[in-house]
Amino acid sequence: MDPDAQPSYSPWRSLKVRATAFTLLIFVLGIWSLSYLISRSLQADMQQLLGAQQFSTVSLLAQDVDDELKDFLGALEVAAAKIDAPMMANAVALQTYLGQRQHAAALYNGGIFVTDTQGKVLADARTTANQFGPNGDERDTLAKVVKDRKALVGQPVLSESPKAHIFSIFAPILDARGQAMGVLVGVVDLGKPNFLDKITQSAYGKSGGYVLISASSRRVITATDKRRIMEPLPAVGVNVWVDRFAAGYEGSAVSPNPKGVNVLVSGKGIPTAGWYVLASLPTAEAFAPIASLQQRMLGATLLLTVLTGVLTWLVLRRQLAPLMATANAMTALAHSQAVSHALPTDSQSEIGQLVAGFNHIAQTWAQREAALKASEERWKFAIDGAGDGLWDWDIDRGQVYLSPRYKAMLGYTEDEIGNGADAWRTYLHPDDAGSALSALQRYLDGETDTYEAEFRMRSKDGSWLWIHGRGKVVERDASGRPLRMIGTNSDITERMESQVRLQMSEIRFRQILQDIPMVAVQGYGENGVTRYWNQASERLYGFSAAEVLGRTLFDTIIPPEMHDGVRQAMGEMFATGTPIPAGELSLRRKDGSRVEVFSSHVCVQEPGQAPEMFCVDVDLTERKAYERQLEHIAHFDALTSLPNRVLLADRLQHAMAQTQRKQKQLAVVYLDLDGFKAINDRHGHQLGDQVLVTLAQRMKDTLREGDTIARMGGDEFVAVLSDLQDAQASESLLERMLTAAAAPIPSGALNLQVSASLGVTYYPQARDIDADQLLRQADQAMYQAKLSGKNRYHVFDAEHDSSLRSHHESLERIRLALENHELVLHYQPKVNMHTGEVIGAEALIRWQHPEKGLLAPATFLPVIEDDPLAVDVGEWVMDAALSQVERWRAAGLVLPVSVNIGARQLQGVHFVERLRTILARHPQAQPGCIEMEVLETSALADMAQVSQVIEDCAQMGVRFALDDFGTGYSTLTYLKQLRVALLKIDRSFVRDMLDDADDLAILRGVIGLAAAFKREVIAEGVETVAHGTALLQLGCELGQGYGIARPMPPDQMPAWVASWRPDAAWQKNA
Repeated sequence: MDPDAQPSYSPWRSLKVRATAFTLLIFVLGIWSLSYLISRSLQADMQQLLGAQQFSTVSLLAQDVDDELKDFLGALEVAAAKIDAPMMANAVALQTYLGQRQHAAALYNGGIFVTDTQGKVLADARTTANQFGPNGDERDTLAKVVKDRKALVGQPVLSESPKAHIFSIFAPILDARGQAMGVLVGVVDLGKPNFLDKITQSAYGKSGGYVLISASSRRVITATDKRRIMEPLPAVGVNVWVDRFAAGYEGSAVSPNPKGVNVLVSGKGIPTAGWYVLASLPTAEAFAPIASLQQRMLGATLLLTVLTGVLTWLVLRRQLAPLMATANAMTALAHSQAVSHALPTDSQSEIGQLVAGFNHIAQTWAQREAALKASEERWKFAIDGAGDGLWDWDIDRGQVYLSPRYKAMLGYTEDEIGNGADAWRTYLHPDDAGSALSALQRYLDGETDTYEAEFRMRSKDGSWLWIHGRGKVVERDASGRPLRMIGTNSDITERMESQVRLQMSEIRFRQILQDIPMVAVQGYGENGVTRYWNQASERLYGFSAAEVLGRTLFDTIIPPEMHDGVRQAMGEMFATGTPIPAGELSLRRKDGSRVEVFSSHVCVQEPGQAPEMFCVDVDLTERKAYERQLEHIAHFDALTSLPNRVLLADRLQHAMAQTQRKQKQLAVVYLDLDGFKAINDRHGHQLGDQVLVTLAQRMKDTLREGDTIARMGGDEFVAVLSDLQDAQASESLLERMLTAAAAPIPSGALNLQVSASLGVTYYPQARDIDADQLLRQADQAMYQAKLSGKNRYHVFDAEHDSSLRSHHESLERIRLALENHELVLHYQPKVNMHTGEVIGAEALIRWQHPEKGLLAPATFLPVIEDDPLAVDVGEWVMDAALSQVERWRAAGLVLPVSVNIGARQLQGVHFVERLRTILARHPQAQPGCIEMEVLETSALADMAQVSQVIEDCAQMGVRFALDDFGTGYSTLTYLKQLRVALLKIDRSFVRDMLDDADDLAILRGVIGLAAAFKREVIAEGVETVAHGTALLQLGCELGQGYGIARPMPPDQMPAWVASWRPDAAWQKNA
């Protein structure tokens, strides 16, 4: 076989053909699968949509038929209900009755007739010449109607005489006991016009229609095609959908009809008769739009398939052309050494890359030399640009090439340095020549991977330059012996001089640190070993540098309890750079004592060196002593050295906490000297200060070890006596303090004497109290001791103070409630129990508390009874009640209101004037619409004044009522003097009148008294009907109480007034 022969290939094995076929196959599979899925999906959607529309249509038709059947049944049941037993027994009357039932006879085109329970026709109403009677097939239906006594629709049958397709409707005729005594039957002739013609005369689509079927008999009742009347359904099991519809299924389906044609059918039941209606439409007509669309999709798919095949062929032909050309060129290259020209390519695709790779391979041999030459030129240019000197050493020949930059770096021209290998050695510094040559030899011997050394070389002007030399063997013989080595020299003189300056700076810095007298500086390695220790550290800690260098700080200045924490902090600093916070530390001296220092820390790491931590410590001994001195000044009295106010407050707080824990008591004693001012004024402040110092020491000696005595200023002191079992345990201490204060104080020829007044309070108390309150209580008690004669002690009454404080707080809260409109009025009706008239309402105050809810007056009115706030609340009640009267009047309700007036308000000199002013603000409320209720005891307190107030108010038209009458100590004379219009019997007498003869007698007397003085009388506390009945029997018609109505918000009053009626028992006893 000729090796130069070109191989031949079958066109069917061409990549272009195979790619086209494969692409076309994938497209055909995809597009045809998609077309099939879309077609099936459209058909399913169309079937669902058409089925829903068809089911909606057949449902409307079924509902219409069902409604008609109900009308037929109803008409027949109405007619049957009017047939009684006498009529059934009288054939003539029965026949006459049927002839009169024109409406029922008109509904049934086959007539109506009456049978007995055995089916014998008793009477009939003919609608045509023919008359139908009960057939044999209907005997069972008639018997079921008689048995169940319920009307029902019969099944379609073929009548015996005359022959006709009919169905009947049966209604039972019931006697008085509800038993069937006959049946009224209506007949519908399906062969004549009837109400089901709406089915036979209706078509569904062009070729569809409706069918009405009896489920039980499985026969067609009627249909669009009348020929199908009485047609039986296929046998069970022949058609599954026929069986499902007959079993009651309602919905849509696709199924073959009796003629074998697939139809879209929907069914809906008619519950009144047990029938169902079917609407059917051949699927050819129903799905005609889908079939047309499927045909168009098939044509489009075929067209796309052809177009895809043609386009694929054309595209692949164009895209694979460079690949085919490359294949041909490579075949030619395999049989030839010459490459005429590069293949054209303008694509960045894989084919383009393949062509470019081929072009590159074909031309590589021509470019290698040029590339190598260019590379060498670029390398030399880079070295020269970096400022380094280049050397190239031919080891075998002993020649070395030195670049111009190499020579210029030392200050020489091109011709001033030869090319001998030993020439550069003459320029080495004598101290560096050994190390530089040794490094070179180790590299050539293979002991190191690269040659690198730092040395000095002499420049032309005699100065020395620091050089960093680097080199590498680039050529070896077969045995590995070096043949050629190249390298560079870099001028590092500036860097080396900087390092020298830095080292000198460090030396100077360390010398400075060494000589600083007040700052102790130490340096430590990662393991805590001491590396630096200045003189200040020696003085601060007592260790010399020789004693600590090389030892860890844990062996010298760190106390044992701090070891773990310091190790952790140092480890984090060296590992992650996390700084150690500066702060105060208590470190250890050489002699074991402690020293307080403020310590700062910094981590320093020089290039190529291990990190080092430096600690800078400042001695705080003098500062701490000064702080303690300042603290003493801040907490102790300068004259007596006793605790001052600040320290007393702290100790008192501590003592109170201890007292709570120990469940004991403490006493706070406020001491003020009696007569000290006279000594100070007569003998001067110096002697006065001496007296204070002496007394302070005496008081301190008098108290126990755990007690505290403090100077508050001037001649005032406070003592805190702790751990007392009870208050009596402090009495001996108090007496000793009084004795110590009163003892004479010798001063030279003078014998001075003072006494002390002590105020005492105890802790804990019934309510929570703080230290400041205890001091104020003791101060108040001390003031009482001075008022009582001095030289004694007085105990603060905490319970009395708490009561006063609570009362004051309650007054302020009620005042705030008045300002914030939290007070409201409820109204309790007052009625005439006999006539049922609502004669008025009593305004009763309530507190709508934001936290506690609605509060009764008993919870807050007693608090303000003796306070001017009672007058403010009373005037608010009058003003609010008059405003409500105006609102009711505007709504059409005229209802007088009574308000309660307290004694303080009534006895005020400006009561009448204030009432006149309030009335003037409410012009729509007549004075007669408001009534004042005063307590009997309040009225009797100042009879003359109250009588005058009542007279003045009566002139304005304002009435008065005497509240809680009978509970005070009034006399007939007082009753005569007071012009009150109404007496209110107190509820305490009414409540027990049914059981207590005394209360009943009092009631009888009060009612008689009111009648004698021509006063109206009203009873409070009418809780039950029995109370009202008893009061009416005693002659009291007016009443109020829970038995009538509870107090209510004002908006509920109109509805209550409109609906209230007195109890029937009250009207009987009136």
